[in-house]
Amino acid sequence: VLYLLAPIKMDPEMDSQLKIGFIGAGNMAYGIAKGILSGNVLPANVKVSAPSSRNFGRFQELGITVTHSNIEVVCGSDVLFVAVKPHLVQLVLSEISQHVTDRHIIAPDFINYNNLFFRTQ
Repeated sequence: VLYLLAPIKMDPEMDSQLKIGFIGAGNMAYGIAKGILSGNVLPANVKVSAPSSRNFGRFQELGITVTHSNIEVVCGSDVLFVAVKPHLVQLVLSEISQHVTDRHIIAPDFINYNNLFFRTQ
């Protein structure tokens, strides 16, 4: 597991193949998702989970798949954003820990997302 703590330069061709997952469907996840989609990542390669359906509509308008299952998001992602309130981080990490593998890159919610590896055009 790689915890993303610094920018990573990636080939734009590789960006389009990345599977991106968000645990949490709040404003932070939405803003990051919109930024990612303005680059080379396809909406079909992005999935969002949350316990409530309240914010799902705006993600669906972007073409992003939504689910209530954090495990589904983890299992279908290469890069995972844990975009939940700070008091929920430990609970979420405990839930998903046995499904995270060496292929995953996890971006915890306390990172400054302005410095991530996703480029916009």
